Amino acid sequence: MILNELAQGLRPISQGIDWFEALTDEAQSEALRDLCQFCVQARATSDDGPESIRRSSLGLSRGELSDA
Repeated sequence: MILNELAQGLRPISQGIDWFEALTDEAQSEALRDLCQFCVQARATSDDGPESIRRSSLGLSRGELSDA
């Protein structure tokens, strides 16, 4: 799966961005649900979020981070 390969550094982030942007809205939602499940399995905490975003060099394009 592409998300797994991105997480392992087997694919460049730019390739992941291109892949994600090419998905339909429904497929993007599914990919984000999968990513959420991976985070739960990895026991990620809310403290991990900002550092993960910083390390990815990505910015928010939709919505915003919240503590909800």
